Amino acid sequence: MTRQSPSRRVLPPLWILILPFVLAVGRAAAAAAAGPESEPITSVAVGSRTVFAVTRSGFHQGSLESRTWATATVPASMARGGAVVGDPDGDLYGWTVPGVVLESVSPGMHVGASARTAADGAAEFACHRRRGVDGPWERVSNEPIDQLLVVGTHLFAIARAVPDGANTQRVLRSADGGRSWADLTPREGFGLMLLGMRPDPDHPGQVCLLGNGIRNYILQSPDGSRRWDTERELAWHRNRMAKDPFAEPGADSGVPVVTATLGTYFRHGFGNSPKAPVLGLEVGGARSFPAGGTAVVVVRLLHRGVAGSGAALSVVDLMGGTAMWGLNRVTPSGKAEMFGPPGDAAGAALRESRDWTADPLPSGGEWKRTLDLSALAPFTEKGRHRVQVTYSSGRVADPKRNEWAVRLASPVVEIEVR
Repeated sequence: MTRQSPSRRVLPPLWILILPFVLAVGRAAAAAAAGPESEPITSVAVGSRTVFAVTRSGFHQGSLESRTWATATVPASMARGGAVVGDPDGDLYGWTVPGVVLESVSPGMHVGASARTAADGAAEFACHRRRGVDGPWERVSNEPIDQLLVVGTHLFAIARAVPDGANTQRVLRSADGGRSWADLTPREGFGLMLLGMRPDPDHPGQVCLLGNGIRNYILQSPDGSRRWDTERELAWHRNRMAKDPFAEPGADSGVPVVTATLGTYFRHGFGNSPKAPVLGLEVGGARSFPAGGTAVVVVRLLHRGVAGSGAALSVVDLMGGTAMWGLNRVTPSGKAEMFGPPGDAAGAALRESRDWTADPLPSGGEWKRTLDLSALAPFTEKGRHRVQVTYSSGRVADPKRNEWAVRLASPVVEIEVR
């Protein structure tokens, strides 16, 4: 009888045992390497020496001198997500953004409801103010604020209804830094969903609102009371020949943008916005000319070449048609008025069709051209003029069809005829 040796247990190779551990460590290291540096900035405010930013991981304070970031200490009621805005005095306002939870009404069906307490999944409603660079945060309001805006010496807020957070929005104004609020909401309500607010270009010191009810509307309160005038957004823009105050760079507006992160913020000059246009328009060269002489300015169309923006291909595609240049005169009230109606001599002096297919704008490059202002009546006489150059490009040559792929406007500059 042959004696068999006991069966041996076959062990897997060592690498199979340690592989899950190695992968877990690698994932943790990758996450740590990415860290908050790669998180998009959702809100930012720039002061005289510091910049304050909000990301998914919390609040961060950066130094404009050293261009570095540090985690900021904020009150507990702000720690679960919020936003920040600055005022001309260098003070900061930080507030908790109201959250949303889902309430179950039947199996497989949920409806949205405003979160009102920490138990509902939202941080406590609160608005805080910090004076100066290193001052402490002071709680000034418990209002459930969705948006906050500083206009002159006043704070304006779009806030949710209290106490139950129903679908009624309020517009509030504070003259004492958020301690007390005047309600500017019409007694019958707005009848629209409020999407945003901006400084009112027609009424200094007031705000205008963007509301939606099938279409977009702009609401204005000329005297800062509960009375609001409503006008369709498109009509508002056409009646003023001025930029829509709610127009923002983005794919829909034909201006590609890149979103700031803590790692890219200081490299690309985002300022008080977490987004920056990939395309830019600048007016350079001489800005002072003798009366009766030639007045020629240099205009540069820039592509900032921000890595990872994915805009280089878009720019090449967008430049496959024609280009139109224009000039706006900016009035003392801030309105932008076009020089002459389309088709007259003034318009023709600033209009050009160009085939960009053979001359695409490279990533990180620029394209220069000159604009001769001598043929325009205002520049034949002595004086100072605040102007803005505009540029539109697209595949459609007929401007009446309004199908331009890119619309840009330069910063306002002053042209002197001496």
